[in-house]
Amino acid sequence: MYRFKKILPFLLIFVLSFMGTSGTSAESGPDEGLVETNILSGSEPLALPPCNHTHTADGVPLDQCYGQTFTIGGNTRSVSVYYTLSTTHSGTPHNHWINSAAEAQDVADWAQEAWERYYVDSGHVEPYFTGCGGNIDYLIRLGDGWAGIAYWASSGKCNIGIDAPMIRGGGGRGVTYHETQHFEQYGFTDCYNDWKPGYDGNAEFIEGYADYGMSTIDNTGWYDSNSYSASSSMYNKGYGNRFVIYLSEQISAGLGANGSPGDAWYRSNGMYEHYRECGVQDDLYVERDIVQANTPYSYEEFFMNFLSANWGNDWADAATQPELHYYEEDVGINLSAPVLTANVAMSGGTQSWTSQTTPDKWAGKYYQVRPQSGCPYLMMDVDGNSGANLGISMMAANTTGPSLMRSAWIGEDFTRTFAASGVHNRIVAVVNAFNNNYGYDVTATCVTPQIDILEPRQTNFALVGSPSSPIAFLARFRVTSGGNPVRGLVESQFTFKASGTAITVVPSTLLEIGSGEYWATLLPPVKPAGTTFVNFKACLDGTICDT
Repeated sequence: MYRFKKILPFLLIFVLSFMGTSGTSAESGPDEGLVETNILSGSEPLALPPCNHTHTADGVPLDQCYGQTFTIGGNTRSVSVYYTLSTTHSGTPHNHWINSAAEAQDVADWAQEAWERYYVDSGHVEPYFTGCGGNIDYLIRLGDGWAGIAYWASSGKCNIGIDAPMIRGGGGRGVTYHETQHFEQYGFTDCYNDWKPGYDGNAEFIEGYADYGMSTIDNTGWYDSNSYSASSSMYNKGYGNRFVIYLSEQISAGLGANGSPGDAWYRSNGMYEHYRECGVQDDLYVERDIVQANTPYSYEEFFMNFLSANWGNDWADAATQPELHYYEEDVGINLSAPVLTANVAMSGGTQSWTSQTTPDKWAGKYYQVRPQSGCPYLMMDVDGNSGANLGISMMAANTTGPSLMRSAWIGEDFTRTFAASGVHNRIVAVVNAFNNNYGYDVTATCVTPQIDILEPRQTNFALVGSPSSPIAFLARFRVTSGGNPVRGLVESQFTFKASGTAITVVPSTLLEIGSGEYWATLLPPVKPAGTTFVNFKACLDGTICDT
């Protein structure tokens, strides 16, 4: 990943004046061309449309210009790439030079590619060119600690800097895409005017999206091995902020996704919806509104989904668990797994992490267990301090299947029990904060469940009416391990039968009452006329049963 750096507005003014940017009248010439002069002779380069400015870098004239025109939405647009091939100026060596005109043409090609792509995906918003005649100047020069810089744009000032040594070394494509995305951000002028004064505090979105922008142009794999540290707040991120990928992809579903799966730009329109809504509200921080308008989740639930996707996306089913999937990975890249607070193998017993605290607001921790033989089920428990409002996600993965199960809760505490050894080889508890930090304990316990039916029994049977049209009844049962309650089992883990015929669980009626006791409302199957009594069977995961 390239490291990009912007400078503060007050410093920017100094740099621009120092560079001596000014306008001149363009002489006639072809629409697209390369101007080469021998600067040692003192001759001035011929300015060809769109090359109609002069630029210097630390007093060194950028005396060559490659201009490239193209059509956007029926309108002529252009980029002008200013550079020098000379390694000295007035007999003094400098580092602003590049090897050849072909390198400048590459920059122009990359700039055009970015302009065209961003125009389509944004719904026909173009990079900023107000007062610049539909042109942006790209200045190849030695970067002052930066690989690229999108100078603050204003009417008549449309300049991007690209580091000359980087271009000489064969790089610069991603930087050109990144900086052009900044000019696309400037093109959403109502939003630009809002976030510009507070740029230093807005990098999680402004720089995050500029990096994401370059990955929407081609399938080069700009985000390959990208990592996301959950130990610091999402709102303290900057370059490479993975959250913006997830945000754009997920809200795109509600907008109507652009592109097709496998396209580099697939679902990138969510990014531009953020810019657009920012302009409507005059506030960059509209992420809560666009999430809740375009997904079925609250913003808190959405953030929990994001942290869960960072752990489980490799094993989630994109069709049934889209909230845990990164479409960015469909182009052949691999996002790095999160850093784990704990990662232990368990073949029995209990493992505890006490006196834990969330590391930051909008941040979290991962506690992973690798179940071994002797740990048939794992009960994960998070117990927060009184009044805690934690995001708690529990997941179990079969990494070879692959498959993923997940349950989540917002509140003080949460428990979930998963089939472990032989079924799931990784189980994790993810604990995160929202607007406030809290303390909590995490406990992982290997259990061997036993199920016991409490009701109906032979002496406490359920009357379900006519065999041809039976009515629902209440079932009560307890699940324990060595006499201790097994908590956190879910509806999908239980099945029931009436003399061998499946009984239907009325959806969302399974309740955990406490002390390992569960209740469920069940609808018995139709039976032949004359049927009186049938045997009732309850099973956990199809193999642990009571009759």
